[in-house]
Amino acid sequence: MKIILTFCFTILFCFSAFSQELPIPKSPLMTKLEKDVSDGKSGAVETFWTFVNNNGTPLVEKIDGEKDYSLVTFVWRGDAETKNVFLQSNIYTWVLPRRQLKNIADSDIWYLTAKVKNDARFTYQFSVNDPRLPFPDPYDWFQIKVNYLNDPFNKLKFVYPKDADDPNDYESDATLFYMPGSPNTPFKFVDEKVKKGKLEKLNLKSEILSNERRIWFYTPNNYTPSKKYPLVVFLDGVYYLNNIPAPTILDNLIAQGKIPPVVAVFVAVPLEAGLREKEYYGNPQFVDFMMKELLPLVNSKLSVTKKPSETTIAGLSASGVAAGFVALKHPERFGKVIMQSPALFWGFDYYGADGEWLIAQYIEAKRKKIRFYMEIGTYEGLPSTRKGRPNAFHSVRHFRDILKMKGYDHIYEEFSGTHEFVNWGESLPDALIKMVNAVNRR
Repeated sequence: MKIILTFCFTILFCFSAFSQELPIPKSPLMTKLEKDVSDGKSGAVETFWTFVNNNGTPLVEKIDGEKDYSLVTFVWRGDAETKNVFLQSNIYTWVLPRRQLKNIADSDIWYLTAKVKNDARFTYQFSVNDPRLPFPDPYDWFQIKVNYLNDPFNKLKFVYPKDADDPNDYESDATLFYMPGSPNTPFKFVDEKVKKGKLEKLNLKSEILSNERRIWFYTPNNYTPSKKYPLVVFLDGVYYLNNIPAPTILDNLIAQGKIPPVVAVFVAVPLEAGLREKEYYGNPQFVDFMMKELLPLVNSKLSVTKKPSETTIAGLSASGVAAGFVALKHPERFGKVIMQSPALFWGFDYYGADGEWLIAQYIEAKRKKIRFYMEIGTYEGLPSTRKGRPNAFHSVRHFRDILKMKGYDHIYEEFSGTHEFVNWGESLPDALIKMVNAVNRR
């Protein structure tokens, strides 16, 4: 998957909802280093780089009296041509001046320190001699070409695989970092002892949407057509196949008895550019496509239940919004919804309209018999429009409050993380366990 897609997420959701205005924290290690260099201490710079080479980066320091957070320092080794260095990561404020690394005078050391939860995980890169100076409107960042670089002192990477069907796509990666207390689910790893389900790919032409898309059918090991299986429909199907190992997660959960055998359908966005936002933000034609074209095909090919209490629709970011909209319109078919960091702050037409459009639909509608699993990372918080509409984090909390107020059966989780696949893949097993096994109580 192209790295630019990830940075679209990064630009949109890259500062902590709790620390936007807090001062940049100071690292005792770097403060001492600055003093040593300023005082002309012999070998201070080379000793530091030896330390970095031996220990890797970013550098993590405990905070006295603080059990939940640590100081994390990102470093870059510059040269005579280095004019500026910026951190590109969800973990830090989106305001460009606050992402700028500081240069220790008369040295090649550039650094930036952040206060980070001990159970967070995130990707990051650097931009050297960033062309976005003077600082533009962040919504114009998409138009400015930036050459992002991985951290040479951290070899751990998160890989964004190439979409094999997209000739314009390519594999890319970003530097990955786990804080010491970050969760690491075993269900996302392939277990050679576990018998695997089957994936079948089809192309589906839509008369309603006038386009064509790929879909994949997942059937569990020992699938039997005479049995009616619970159904899970994943929107953003390519992401759930390539960037999140959803089939592996299903295999492992089923094998360990965490969930019953299920059938899953992965629904891709058409390859044409711009259709993801068009389809996923309040598009009634997409709802019709799901009900009149996708589900009839699923029912004709697979032995699945039609009970809403055994049918789950899942999505992430924009597709999380679509999942909630489809269920609202057809709770008689989709009784369970998994929303991973849903982009609820956007409006009906994505960028231009007032925010929280889907939330308004739920406020106005009578309560439906729908069960929700919804999650959001505490490092997701950019305001959605220039008009200052609610940010990502607070919009999800707002929807949580609406669901509670209206009596919806729901599970709400917050994780110490960012708006990216590395976190959604971590939480998906728990979401599936809590939703597939659950009985709607209201």
